[in-house]
Amino acid sequence: MNRRLPTPIGPERFPAVGHGTPPRPDAEAGELDLPRFRSLIARRWRSIVGVTVVAVLAASVYTLLVAPVWDASALIRVDEKEGGLIAPSGLEALTNLAGGGEIETEMRMLRTRPTAEDVVDELDLHVRVEDPKEIPRELLFASLEFGRNTIEAEYSIRPAVGGRYRIRAAGGDTPPLDREFAPGEPIEIPGGTLVLADLARGRDREGDPLPTSVDLETVLFQEAVEDLFEDMSVTRPDRDADVIRVGYRSTDIVLAAEVPNAMAQAFIRRRDETNRADARSTVGFLSEQVEDTRVRLEAVEEEMRGFREGEQIVALDAEAEAQVERLARLETERTGLDTERAALSELISDIEQGSGPPDYRRLASFPTFFRNDAVAGILEELIQADRARNEFLVRFTPNHPDVIALDERIDQLEGQLASIGRNYLGSIERQIAALDDALGRFGSELERVPARQIRFARLLRQADLLSELYKLLSTRLKEAEVAAAIDDSSVRIVEYAIQALEPDSPRPVRNLALAAVLGLMLGLALAYLRDAADPRLQPTDRIEDLYGVPTMARIPSLAVRNGLSGRDGLVVAEASGSVAAESYRSLRTNVGFVRGGEGASEIVVASPSPDGGSSVAAANLAVALAQRGRSTLLIDADMHQPSQHRLFRLPAGPGWRECLEAGEVVDGAVRPTHVPGLSLLAAGERPAHPAELLDNPGADGVLDALRARFDALILVAPPVLPVADATILAPRTHGVILVVRAGVTDKGEIARAIEQLRRGDAVVLGVVVGDAEPEGSYPGYLTTAGDRPRGGLRALIRRHDDAGN
Repeated sequence: MNRRLPTPIGPERFPAVGHGTPPRPDAEAGELDLPRFRSLIARRWRSIVGVTVVAVLAASVYTLLVAPVWDASALIRVDEKEGGLIAPSGLEALTNLAGGGEIETEMRMLRTRPTAEDVVDELDLHVRVEDPKEIPRELLFASLEFGRNTIEAEYSIRPAVGGRYRIRAAGGDTPPLDREFAPGEPIEIPGGTLVLADLARGRDREGDPLPTSVDLETVLFQEAVEDLFEDMSVTRPDRDADVIRVGYRSTDIVLAAEVPNAMAQAFIRRRDETNRADARSTVGFLSEQVEDTRVRLEAVEEEMRGFREGEQIVALDAEAEAQVERLARLETERTGLDTERAALSELISDIEQGSGPPDYRRLASFPTFFRNDAVAGILEELIQADRARNEFLVRFTPNHPDVIALDERIDQLEGQLASIGRNYLGSIERQIAALDDALGRFGSELERVPARQIRFARLLRQADLLSELYKLLSTRLKEAEVAAAIDDSSVRIVEYAIQALEPDSPRPVRNLALAAVLGLMLGLALAYLRDAADPRLQPTDRIEDLYGVPTMARIPSLAVRNGLSGRDGLVVAEASGSVAAESYRSLRTNVGFVRGGEGASEIVVASPSPDGGSSVAAANLAVALAQRGRSTLLIDADMHQPSQHRLFRLPAGPGWRECLEAGEVVDGAVRPTHVPGLSLLAAGERPAHPAELLDNPGADGVLDALRARFDALILVAPPVLPVADATILAPRTHGVILVVRAGVTDKGEIARAIEQLRRGDAVVLGVVVGDAEPEGSYPGYLTTAGDRPRGGLRALIRRHDDAGN
C-alpha cells in the first residue's frame, strides 16, 4: 500500500480545475515584486548597463564640451519710507496693504526696460563673443564702444601676416567687410567701434596664452535687452529681510559680476532721479502757495492796523468782549463758510463749464483741501501719473496700452477730487443753515454789540487763520527743499557682486551622477517595456494569475535538446540531490493532491508547441513516481517525434503504435528500464496518420489493459497545437499536465492550448514551468548534482520516497 507523507502543500492550493474555469491569457501578471525585479535585471542587465553607460558618456561629452557658466549676484537693501511730505490717502494705504508692500514694488521696478537699457548701453551687451566663450571679453578687446543702432551681424577675426589681424563679416545684414588691422587700432563696424587687445602676448586667468582667433556677433539693441532679462534673476532670498538679490548668469566670468552691479547702480540712479523730480515738483507747488498765503496775511494785518487806528480801539470791557466774541465767532464762522462756499462753488462751476475737459486737480489749490491728507495724496499721485505719462509719450504714441492705462488712472483720480469737492460743498451749505438759525436767536444781542467790535474780532480771527496756514506751508516747503537736496538712503547696495571661484555649471560630479541615475532608470524602464512587449512566458510570471490553473512545479533547468540520447535529462535518477530533482519530487507530491485531493494516476504530459520540454518532464515525473514505490508505466504516445527510447536506451519497437493497431498490449512492447519500478512503452514505428490510431475503440482496450498492470500511467503526447493527438488522448485519462518553458513558450500559445484541451472535454491539472526561477532558495538543503541533502523536511521526504514507503 502506498502511503503519502504529510506535506505543506495542501489541496486548497490546487483546487480541481474543471471545464468551467476559463483561462485568463490577458490577466496582469501582478505588480513588479522583488523576485520579478531581480529576474528582470538578471535577464536584461546588458541592455540596462548599456543604456547607463551611454547616458554617462553623453553627460561626460557634454561636460567637456560645454562652456562653463558663471553666476554672481548683488544685494540691495530697501528700507520702508518713513514720514513723507504728504500723507498717503486711505485708498493708497489699502492698496499697499493688499499689494504686498514696497519690496515687491522695487523688485518689479528692477526689471523695467529703462533700467535694462541703461545696463546694455553701459556694458555693450549687444556685442557678444561666440568663440572662445570661456575667455572674458575684457581680455580679448581693449575697448568696445557701441550705440543703440547695432544690427544683426557676425564677424570673424583671424591672424594675418606680420602680427596683424584680419576681420571679415561672416553673416548677417552687414555690408561686406574684409580689413587688416593691428592690435590697438580702432576698427569701425556698423553700430560702433572695437579695439582688439594684443592676443599674441595676452594670458588668460590660468596663465595660458590667449586664442588668436575670435568670432563675435552684434545683435539688435532690443534683443540684447530681452536676453538680459532672460539671464537675470531678481529674487527675495529671505522673506523676513528687506533685501533684494540681483543675479546674472554668463559664460564670461567678468560680465557675470559686472551686470548685477551695473543693474543695481542703474536702478538706484533712476530711483534717485525720480525722487528728486517729485521733490522739485512739490517745492514749486508749495512755493506758490506760500507766496499767495503771505500776500493775503499781510493784507489782513494791514486792514486790522487801519481799522484799529481809525476806530481808536484800545480795550474792551469783559462783558462786551464776551458778547462780541460770541457773536463775532458765529458771524465770522458763518461769513467764512459763506465765502468758502461761494469760492468753492465758483471754482467747481469754472472747472465744469470750461472750454476743455474738467481739470478737477485745481481743487487742490483750495485752502481747505490743501490741508486735507486725502486730497494731498490724490494730488501727489496725479503728479506722478502725469510725469509717467509724459515719459511714456517720449517713446510711445497716445494709443499705446500703457499711455491709455495712465489716462484712465488720471481720470479716476480727478473723479475722486470732484466727488470730494461736491461733498464738501454740501457740508458747507448745511453748516451755514445751522449758523443762520443760531444767529436769528441772537438778533437782539447783535443790536447791542458795537459794529466796530464785531468787525475787529472778525479781522483778528481771519489773521490767525492765515498765520497758521502760512506756518504750515512754510514747514512743508522746507521739508521738500531738503528732500530735493539730499540723496535717498532708503535703497542702497549692501553687497556688490564679485567673480565666482567655481562655475555654476557644468558640475562634473553632479552631471555624471545624475546621468548614471537617469540612465539606470531609463535602462530599467526599457527593460521593463521589452518584457511587457515580449509575448513569451517570463521566468517570474505567475501561471495562476495568467490562466487560472495552478503551477505544479517550477523546474530550474529543463533539457530539451533535439536528438537527446542517453540519460542526460533524467536528473531524478542521475542527480538526485540537485535542485531540479527536488522540483520533480515536488511535482510528484503535488500530483497526489489534484482533483480535490483524490490525486491522479493517469496523466497526459504535453506542451503547447514543440521544444516545450514535455518529454524530459514526463520521464522525470515517471522516475519520481517509481522511486516512491509505485509501479509506473511511461508511454511514449508521441508517434510524430518519439524520444523516450533514446532517453532510456531501449529499442523503439514494438511499442505504442503496434498495440493500438492490435487493440491489445503486444508481447515485448512493455520493457523494464534501469529505474526499479519503471517500465517503458516506446512509440514504435511512426505511422502515416497517428491521430486515426488514437481515435478508435482499440485505444481504450489498450489503456484498460495497462491500468490493470500498473499503478500509474504517464503518457507523453505530442504538442497540443500542431496536432490533435493530445486533445484526443487527454479525455481518456485523469487530466493533462502542460509543460512550458520560460523565455521560449508564447503566452498566447499556452492560452490556446488550454482552451483547445477544454473544448475536447479534457481536465487541465496544472502547468509545469521549465527554465524558471525557483520560488525560494534554501542554502544547505538543496545541493548541486551528485550531492546528498543533509537535512530538512524536503530531504526527509526524498529519503522516505526513495525507500518506497
